[in-house]
Amino acid sequence: MTLVKVKPKKSKQKPEPKHKNHIQVPMVTDTVKAVGIDMSKMDKTSTPTIKPMQSHNVDTMKMDEIQMLVELKTPPEISVAPPQKVRYDLYIRDTTVNFTGKPKRAIAVNGQIPMPTLTFTEGDTAVIYVHNELDEETSVHWHGLFLPNKEDGVPNLTQMPIKPHTTHLYTFPIIQHGTHWYHSHSGLQEQIGMYGSFIMNKRVDDTTFRTGIDDLPTVPLILSEWTDYNPNNVHRMLHNATDWFAIKKGTTQSYSEAIGQGYLKPKSTMNGNG
Repeated sequence: MTLVKVKPKKSKQKPEPKHKNHIQVPMVTDTVKAVGIDMSKMDKTSTPTIKPMQSHNVDTMKMDEIQMLVELKTPPEISVAPPQKVRYDLYIRDTTVNFTGKPKRAIAVNGQIPMPTLTFTEGDTAVIYVHNELDEETSVHWHGLFLPNKEDGVPNLTQMPIKPHTTHLYTFPIIQHGTHWYHSHSGLQEQIGMYGSFIMNKRVDDTTFRTGIDDLPTVPLILSEWTDYNPNNVHRMLHNATDWFAIKKGTTQSYSEAIGQGYLKPKSTMNGNG
C-alpha cells in the first residue's frame, strides 16, 4: 500500500468588515508623499528633508497650523502709570470782554473764558485749589461727577461759599471716565464766563480699554452764548414770561397784523357760532 502525502489546504482569511467608525491608516508611501519627502534625492544614510505641506492636503494637519501653534507669543506687557495726585490752581478774577462792540464785565479763570480744561485719569486724585480774587463769593460745582458730598461745590448746602480773596481746596478721587464739565454754582457767574471742560481718561489696564479708540486725545468743543444784558435781568424777564427777547429777534406778530388776519375776534365768532 502506497502512502501519499497530502498538502493541507491554506484557508483564506476573510477580510474584517469595515466598521462605520473604522479609520484607515494610510500606507507608508502615502505618508511619505503627504509630508513631502523627496525620496529620489535620498541615500540610505541621509536624513529625510521634509518640505512644507501643500495647501491641497486635507488628510493631514497643515504645517502652517503647526507652525502657528509653535510660534505663539506672550502678549506684551502693558505699561500702566500708577494713580497720581493731579493738582490744579484756579485763579478767579474779574475781567472785561467785548464780543458785541460794547465792553462788558465778565469772569475769567486763569485769564481765559471758558475756564481751563482739567484732565485726569481714572484712579487719580484731584487736588484743586480755587483762589477767589473776586469781591464777591463764589463756588465750583463738578457737574456729573461721583464724589464725596462735601466736595460737590453747592454753597450753603454741601459747603460754605468761598469768601472773597480766600482760597478753597477741593480734593476727591476720580472713580469714573468720560467728558464732563464744571462751573460756578454761585449766583449767575456761570453765565459770564465760569464754565469749563472736565476730562477723565480711561485707564489702559481697564478690561474694556479699546486700543485706537480710548487712547485718542479728547478735544472738547464748548458751545455757549453771550448777551450784553445783565444775567440777573435775563433771569427775571424769563420768569415773568416776557416777550421782550422774542420781539428783539423778530419772532412775534404785532397786534395790527393779528387783527388784519382775523385772529382777534369775539370768541363766539371764532367758534363759528356768530
